[in-house]
Amino acid sequence: LSLRADLATLAAAPRFTADPGAVRYMARNVSFGGRLIRPMLAIHTTGDPLVPVQVQRAYADAVRDAGRSALLRQAYVHRGGHCAFTAGEILAALRTLELRIRTGGWSGTDPAALNRLAAALDPTAPPAYVTYRPAPYPRPFNLSH
Repeated sequence: LSLRADLATLAAAPRFTADPGAVRYMARNVSFGGRLIRPMLAIHTTGDPLVPVQVQRAYADAVRDAGRSALLRQAYVHRGGHCAFTAGEILAALRTLELRIRTGGWSGTDPAALNRLAAALDPTAPPAYVTYRPAPYPRPFNLSH
């Protein structure tokens, strides 16, 4: 094993550039512009192995940079798995979003309120909304600049 040899091999390797069509596709379909036009309540598990929770941070940053933060709220469920929400957690998020649409103002998006509502809507499964702030996402997905 030789780091020096490995670095020399990498340095001698041919270079390539991204396919312009692929770059356009990613910018159009995978990057965040943040230009919300309707209220959005995003929910995410803190231990999602498929879509890292840091994606929510990147999205919130893009929405903020686009001047649309008033339309976005995010809530986190302390659980592993992709979209591993209880029925109560999903219904609580939906009811909270419906309230925002009806009244024009956000209320009940804090973890305690979401947990109370989720428990009332599905008493068979304990809800797990928590206060959480994801770390920054390590890739440039924010196109609002």
